[in-house]
Amino acid sequence: MPSEKQVKWSQLRVGLTVLAALITLAVLIFVMTGTTGLFTRKILMRAYVDDAAGLRVGAPVRLEGVDVGNVVKIRVVADPKRALAPVEIVSKITTKYQDTMNKGCQVLLTTAGVLGEVFVDVDCRGAKGEPLRTGDELPTKDVPQLQDVVRASQARCRTLIPW
Repeated sequence: MPSEKQVKWSQLRVGLTVLAALITLAVLIFVMTGTTGLFTRKILMRAYVDDAAGLRVGAPVRLEGVDVGNVVKIRVVADPKRALAPVEIVSKITTKYQDTMNKGCQVLLTTAGVLGEVFVDVDCRGAKGEPLRTGDELPTKDVPQLQDVVRASQARCRTLIPW
């Protein structure tokens, strides 16, 4: 029969092993889930749209197809100056991509495939302007969503076949 001292040491070793495993698991989950880690420098970018189209907090922000950040806040603003675009989208972008972005870049809400998630796409092709700094607002580009295309096709069918 093991002594009391041996039992306490074995319990301590099991506890330390479990603690080390939990810390390792937490670090791995943190590293694998986001493009903006805890220790990377980030800048905030704002954009205003008329419809969030199913965008969620945590959705990726992509620059030419490359994940450069994540959406951190989506809110409806009650500002009379923003009557046409009342939804504010705030995103965190890693500073690693700050040099390739400027204030002339445009923000689009895009869907990954037909049934995929909605993400923020930043289009900087041909954009000119000052370098992007934290808190800057980027203009938005209106892109028809899938439901807009379906509505337009239904309206077209009704005019062709009046039932």
